Amino acid sequence: MHKHLVIDIGNSSMKCGVFERQSDGGYMLTRVGSNTDVCVDTFTQLDEEIAPLAVMVSSVRKLEAITLDWFASKNWTFLSSNTKTGINISYESPETLGMDRLAAVAGARHLAEGKNCLVIDAGTCITYDILEAPDTYRGGNISPGLSMRLKAMNHFTSALPLVSRNDDFELIGKNTETAIRNGAQTGVIMEIDAFIEAFKNKYTDLVIFIAGGDAEYIKAHCKHEMKLETHLVLHGLHQILLQHV
Repeated sequence: MHKHLVIDIGNSSMKCGVFERQSDGGYMLTRVGSNTDVCVDTFTQLDEEIAPLAVMVSSVRKLEAITLDWFASKNWTFLSSNTKTGINISYESPETLGMDRLAAVAGARHLAEGKNCLVIDAGTCITYDILEAPDTYRGGNISPGLSMRLKAMNHFTSALPLVSRNDDFELIGKNTETAIRNGAQTGVIMEIDAFIEAFKNKYTDLVIFIAGGDAEYIKAHCKHEMKLETHLVLHGLHQILLQHV
């Protein structure tokens, strides 16, 4: 069967998606997996198991030369600021733009049908990216993710404990643990709502996408409507890959 493989290498792990061509000529995401081992052995195993006809790789971390050489030997496409994406990048330093952000915007462009898009990826960091219809990436913002905020308060102080996220939280903390949790969690929600409000004042017909590990939690607590797209980066990588096959 005609298969495409896309790989999103993040800060702590990588996510892989397999797209298979359907009888109508379109493609469907049929398999998603993750792995913490980012090395040639892992990619060799994926290549042998899936036997993809084409592969697109995106990475936010610097990969070893031996890995990049292996990609080249297999003709796997490695996403960079020089890769043809169909998106006009209006960003002062495209060479420093995280490729996962660009891929997420490509996914949003495909799903939004010509409308302005705000893409929020709530992972290790929270990123906000604007796609101005029909195909111009304007830039965005980056702030600490929820887990990073909780860890930072523990790491950079001598007395504050490390606490975990809890969906049962209030506006006012009753002890140190709930004060930390409420501050981080409520702070994230208020930040995102405020950013959305500001972007909606600037862009009409704004479609808001939310992705990343904390996406479901954020969608449930924010007051603005947003589309949950767990695999937005994978879909975007595939849309870019289709321009190279």
